[in-house]
Amino acid sequence: MNGEVFERDSILRPQQKTGEEMTMNSVVKRFCCFSVLRFLRCSASSSFSHVSCSMFFFRRGKTQIFTLIELLVVVAIIAILAGMLLPALNKARDMARQISCLNNMSSMGKVFLMYSDDSRGFLPGYYNTGNGSYMTGCLSWYGGTPENGMLAPYLRLNEAVGLGAYGHRNANTGNSMQRSKLSCGKLEMKSGFPLVFGYGYNYYISGFCSRLLSKFATPSRTSLVAEINYGNQEGAQQGVKCAPDASTYIENRIAYRHGTGANVLYVDGSAAKTMRSEVPVQFSGVVPPPPFWYPGKAVSTL
Repeated sequence: MNGEVFERDSILRPQQKTGEEMTMNSVVKRFCCFSVLRFLRCSASSSFSHVSCSMFFFRRGKTQIFTLIELLVVVAIIAILAGMLLPALNKARDMARQISCLNNMSSMGKVFLMYSDDSRGFLPGYYNTGNGSYMTGCLSWYGGTPENGMLAPYLRLNEAVGLGAYGHRNANTGNSMQRSKLSCGKLEMKSGFPLVFGYGYNYYISGFCSRLLSKFATPSRTSLVAEINYGNQEGAQQGVKCAPDASTYIENRIAYRHGTGANVLYVDGSAAKTMRSEVPVQFSGVVPPPPFWYPGKAVSTL
């Protein structure tokens, strides 16, 4: 008897639902009601306050289309801005290279003066030989190692390409490439040459002789080292020098790598960017000789 009552009660009495099930049912009912109301408003007579059918049914597709258009607009704006900023970025990069090159020349200026202090006031000659001529085993001003350079020990250099140079080690195309720590960032290789020097010693000062620093008439106006673009063959001894534009030594003319200017190291140890218009184009036949090239009262004796 009791069993029959239990079965009848379980059939007639609905099962109690948990709180979670009731919550889910409530959400579903609300969503369905909202959807029906939106549909009824869409189906009703047109009014400015009603939502159009197209907006209701195709709202999702339109949103994706507008998002794509906005993305394309943003990409186009970025491309335009990049095109506008690229020249400025290139200019800033060139300026950074020019400043770095100028700092390198300033370091060389200090080294020239240190060498002079250790050499009874004389600047280094092209070679450290008595008559300035090349001899086997002699040291040069541009040598990149303590074994072949006069300035390398002061700069703590040990480079097989030479001071401020860029190219194959020892000017041999069979060797690997190397760029000097003091090399200008805008110095590039020249076709047909295994090595390129970026700095040249004033032709009228080096002259294969040492120079007494105290005898210079205008050390702040006389160039000591300037940028060049000298291509050097293995074993060549033409000279890592700088010379006026009118000189027959084309490889030794000043290289204006920084716009219309070149970095120049002066005898007093200062370094500055010098415009092409400030550099005399010739030396011989000019009276008085231009101080930019002429060392004044310098003596050519050791």
